[in-house]
Amino acid sequence: MTNTAYWMSAFRYLLRLRSAEPHFPGLGALGLADKPWNSVAFVTTLTIIGIFADYAVHALMARTVETEEYGNYAAAYAGMVIIGAVIMLGAERTATKFLPLYDKDGNRARIAGFILFFAIAAIVVGLAIGLAGLVAGLNFPFKGGDFFQSDAGHPILIGLWFVPAYALVRLFGGVLNAFGRPAWSAGVYRLGVPLLMAGLLALLLVVETDIRSVHLVMVFAAACAIGIVVAIAGLPRGTPLVGTRPNFLPKAWLAVSLPIMAVEILWKAGDHTGTLMLEVLSHDEKEVGLFAATQKAGYLIMTPYLATIAVILPKLGLIAEGADTLPARQALYGRVTRQLAIWTSIAALPLVLFPSAILGLYGGDYAVAKWVLIVSAVAYVLTATFGIGAYFLQFCGHGRLGIYCILAGIIAYLLGCLALIGPFASMGAAIAFLVSAIVMEVLLVYYIWSRIGLVPFLSRVPQAVAAP
Repeated sequence: MTNTAYWMSAFRYLLRLRSAEPHFPGLGALGLADKPWNSVAFVTTLTIIGIFADYAVHALMARTVETEEYGNYAAAYAGMVIIGAVIMLGAERTATKFLPLYDKDGNRARIAGFILFFAIAAIVVGLAIGLAGLVAGLNFPFKGGDFFQSDAGHPILIGLWFVPAYALVRLFGGVLNAFGRPAWSAGVYRLGVPLLMAGLLALLLVVETDIRSVHLVMVFAAACAIGIVVAIAGLPRGTPLVGTRPNFLPKAWLAVSLPIMAVEILWKAGDHTGTLMLEVLSHDEKEVGLFAATQKAGYLIMTPYLATIAVILPKLGLIAEGADTLPARQALYGRVTRQLAIWTSIAALPLVLFPSAILGLYGGDYAVAKWVLIVSAVAYVLTATFGIGAYFLQFCGHGRLGIYCILAGIIAYLLGCLALIGPFASMGAAIAFLVSAIVMEVLLVYYIWSRIGLVPFLSRVPQAVAAP
């Protein structure tokens, strides 16, 4: 399946958000699957609130432990998220392609087979990775700070065992989306998991005074495990998780899912490259914590971008193809990039003008990273303003070029970290992040212009003058 086909299926899913009553009876009887709950605006609002909740809970964690311990947790969290993208096998996204079709046809056996196949795969592959980490830990004692500057291994070795929890909460979120319950899905993962982490951390503080990074990893894993239960409870009544003989079609599912998984891994790697490279290359765990805090704060700039995606994808899908729609595509692209430039710049202002205060929410030690935050904020503004071009490429038949742009950005990020982390530590990682954003967005804008004739900020395409 091409990337264009995938994003067209995503578009069709977004259209379902406007009247997403599932075929299975269940919560629709309570009004929870009606239009107001599953509208694009409501789901986007939940997502944005969830981003701020995630920032707040990470600030709470940072204030609970030493900066070095928060750095350890940040690295472990990054590893769990990237490995989680691997063991999900792309199923979170492809659920919205396959399950609605099986649902419409009443093919309960295929529904059960899809969910069971990917759930078992996530658990088996995840536990195999955890076992590999255990073997590594037993064979290499990592004394004296040889393994990520830790005396007895790194919390990521503990986190590996809990990666399936993260993968499964994302998987069942995709299943909820497939059955027309995006609000429940966003509420569980985007908002519910951060709130659960805050509650579990508060309980932990009551019974444990010496909080370490391993405790934070277990809080995240426990929140995901509870989220799985809540997500399953939100599925329409009659969803055949048990009691139905499953019918498997792994070759077809994997043929679609694996390319999507590759894109997911690239996105996750791009998000966490700086943190992991600092963990590997830096000799100061504190620098890892400082950089991770600036990344969480800087990600708040992406909220206008996330809101815009939900609004424009249905519009883009209607005008993505055909030479006669070029003026409409240019008008949409120009208007969106102008609006994103304005709103992301406004979102970045507090971070640029008051970086010490923003980072001060994490604790007094983090204020020293104010210039790291400013550099990262510029990178996020570029990403949020021009990153929308990747969707235009995908919808207009050039999705592979979008992947190449992302890959080029990650390579630039890695090379920048290798060159700059040694002399400049967290500031070097921030500069590498900025360079990667420039590389990726310049390539995106170039391909948008050269392949489909769109230019940022312009509202329309000049009309050709008719020949006399």
